[in-house]
Amino acid sequence: RDYYASRGLGDVYKRQAVCCLIAVIALVPKEHPATSVGYSLILDVNPSIKFSVGADDLITAQTGLNEDGVILLCKSNFVGENVGIATEKVLCSIRDAGLLGSKEIRITTVDDKGNVNKKKQSEVTEIIQRIFDGEGIKINFLDKKQLDELEDYYEDKKIGEYEKQAILKPVSYTHLRAHETRSNL
Repeated sequence: RDYYASRGLGDVYKRQAVCCLIAVIALVPKEHPATSVGYSLILDVNPSIKFSVGADDLITAQTGLNEDGVILLCKSNFVGENVGIATEKVLCSIRDAGLLGSKEIRITTVDDKGNVNKKKQSEVTEIIQRIFDGEGIKINFLDKKQLDELEDYYEDKKIGEYEKQAILKPVSYTHLRAHETRSNL
């Protein structure tokens, strides 16, 4: 140490080390390309769910937007699956569980700025029509206000915490409903 200091090189080496560190940090990508979000798909039937989808159409994250959405997604992990295949599986689960009482499915596909991705929305519409052919299901598109209401519900009811609880301690649907009723008293 004294050798470099006596020759005035200590500060030079420190500066070089800092420059190298900055160069390495600058070269590290901020987000892995395979996990970058291309858009979000929101299905609102009650259950309400959201898939974050990469540019490669693979699901990068799944979120229950209400309690029923959490319960539905706790049973399956769609991360890494093609969004079309996962959407079919979810819709079949919803149909098989008899959760389409209103005969309406509301959807949207939006990018991170809130712009609707009409091409992806059309692809989801085709999947819904194929699965529910002849069953009289209406497909409606969520507008900005409806999407904001779903997001507000998620925040106000602390659905993210509810989801963590359900993941950490899987319980039955009736137990979660009983917990919800007690917490609303």
